[in-house]
Amino acid sequence: MGPSAIDLEIRSMSLDMGGTIDLLQKFLQFILFLLSTRKNFELANSYLALFLSVHADQIASEQVLVNILEQIKEMQELAWINLKTTLDKNLCMVSYLKSVT
Repeated sequence: MGPSAIDLEIRSMSLDMGGTIDLLQKFLQFILFLLSTRKNFELANSYLALFLSVHADQIASEQVLVNILEQIKEMQELAWINLKTTLDKNLCMVSYLKSVT
């Protein structure tokens, strides 16, 4: 799908357009799954950003959706910690190699 088709699909999940809370929940679980696989991180975050901007009011009113978002936040924090650790190791290696030569 192209960007405009993805945008349309995410917007069509709205309760006003025939979507359900269950559908919104399934989408957030999909994002959580993408983040847990540690693949397509940028894709998951771009989908999530659009989803949050479109459905923020509906999410805030449903505790089930808020709970899944909290899990997503924890998963993103873990991913960032792993990335930061890897970057720190690489920076240390580069610094060492610079000092040796």
